[in-house]
Amino acid sequence: MKKQNFMLDAIVVGLALFSTFFGAGNLIFPPAVGLESGSAWVMGALGLLLSAIIFPVLSILAVNNAGNGSQGLMIHAHRKLYNAMSILGWLFIGVGSSVPRCGATTHELGVVNLFPNVSIWVTVIVFFVLVFFFAKDKDSIVDKLGKYLTPLLIIMLAIVLIKGIASPVGEPIEPQVDNPFTSAMLQGYAIGDLLLGLMCANIFIYSMRAKGYGPKLEKRGINEVGQGHWQGAGRGQ
Repeated sequence: MKKQNFMLDAIVVGLALFSTFFGAGNLIFPPAVGLESGSAWVMGALGLLLSAIIFPVLSILAVNNAGNGSQGLMIHAHRKLYNAMSILGWLFIGVGSSVPRCGATTHELGVVNLFPNVSIWVTVIVFFVLVFFFAKDKDSIVDKLGKYLTPLLIIMLAIVLIKGIASPVGEPIEPQVDNPFTSAMLQGYAIGDLLLGLMCANIFIYSMRAKGYGPKLEKRGINEVGQGHWQGAGRGQ
């Protein structure tokens, strides 16, 4: 491990982590929370910050501190909890929510405004071909996200942010909900980043260990780390 690469590796992985969490839900829910919170937007922002940012980041730290990947965290409840959570998570959060939401948001917000005659099927096919290209190799996915996609994402978000501050669409109205903080916090869970953190923590932990930080891993992947611990715990059930 070269010490002079530590800062670069930290930036790349941090940017990749940001782009992984920042999905369609992060484009949809925050404006809705802001609209509902109105003049109490600060409380709404704090509620969203807690459930949609702080908790998901803490989930990554929890998996890392538990050791042996997400399995090491969930095995304390039951040895088969990780399997159940993975199956339900990928089916309902991944296939049932995040995948169609990302495709639809890309088409409605990114393509239709520029190319109104383009079919949604064209958008979906092109979008998920690009997703497959970036995600097919677990050894380089974090570097691809951190070095290429995330800087472009941050530039586009900065343009939107500056535009919104320079020429706001209107003045804040009275809050549309009784408790903006609680309402925003509950909507933050709907984004799905907390469960995503538990499910995808292995990817980032594997990437950092593959770079030489922490215990060394075999190339077969982090999912095999802790297999003996899991089996040993299973015998103790």
